[in-house]
Amino acid sequence: MLRTSRDECALGSVGVSAYTQRWYDEFLRGVPPEQTEREADFLERVVPRGRVLDVCCGLGRHLRALEARGYECVGVELEPRLVAEAPAAGLDVRELDMRDVGSVEGEFEGVLSMWASFGWFDDETNAEVLRRLAAKVAEGGRLVLDVWMPEFFETHHGTREIRPGIVETKSVRDGRLYVEYDYGEGFDWRLYEPEELAPLVGLDPVRACSDWTESQPPSPDVPRYQLVLERRARTARVYEAALDVADHAL
Repeated sequence: MLRTSRDECALGSVGVSAYTQRWYDEFLRGVPPEQTEREADFLERVVPRGRVLDVCCGLGRHLRALEARGYECVGVELEPRLVAEAPAAGLDVRELDMRDVGSVEGEFEGVLSMWASFGWFDDETNAEVLRRLAAKVAEGGRLVLDVWMPEFFETHHGTREIRPGIVETKSVRDGRLYVEYDYGEGFDWRLYEPEELAPLVGLDPVRACSDWTESQPPSPDVPRYQLVLERRARTARVYEAALDVADHAL
C-alpha cells in the first residue's frame, strides 16, 4: 500500500499519512483467502496471460494468487516492512513510490491498482500517475483499477465501531473521501466516477463493473468498482481506421 506524507509529494500532490503497524495488522493481514481468490478469478478473466505489474501490492496476496494461475508477476510497494517479507514468499516486489512506476523495466499484459490504491493525490498528480500506469501496459494488455464508488458514500458515512475497539469516521468533502480512526490514523482519496477516469488514461475502456462481477455495473450499494481499460493492438486500430475510411467513402 502507498505510504507518503504531504512533504514528500514531488508532483504537487495532496498526499496521505503513513500507515501504522496497527493498520497493517488490523486490516491488511486479515483479508480472508476466499476474498483474494474471488478477486484473482476476476483478474484471470479480464487480464491476458503474461506479465502482471501490481502497483501498491501490499503483502502480495494478488501476486501469489496470480502466479498460481500462471502469470509472471512483479509488485511495487513503498512500505519497506512489507517489501522485506516478499522474498520469503517467493515474490518479486520492488520498494518504489507509485509515482515512479516508470522506472520498472518492460511492459506488462496486466497493470493493477487494487484495493482503492489510486486517488491519494491532487487531480494533476492523480492524472500523471494514471498516465504512468498506462505507459506500462503492453499492446493488447489491460489496466485494472479498483477504486471507491462516489455514490456509495453519499449514504454510507458518519461514525461507527467497525470492529471491537476501533471507531471509524467517514466523510466526503470537496470530492474527497476522508477516513479517520479513533486511534489517530487517517487517510483521504479523490473520488472519481467511472466516466472521469477513462479519458485521463488514454486507453480504451473495456468494462466498468462492481463486486468482481463483469455483468454487474457500478452500484451505489457497493463501495468499490472495477474499471478495465485496454491498449488495443496496433493492427486492430489500423483495421478499424480503415473501416471508418471505407464507411465514409460509401
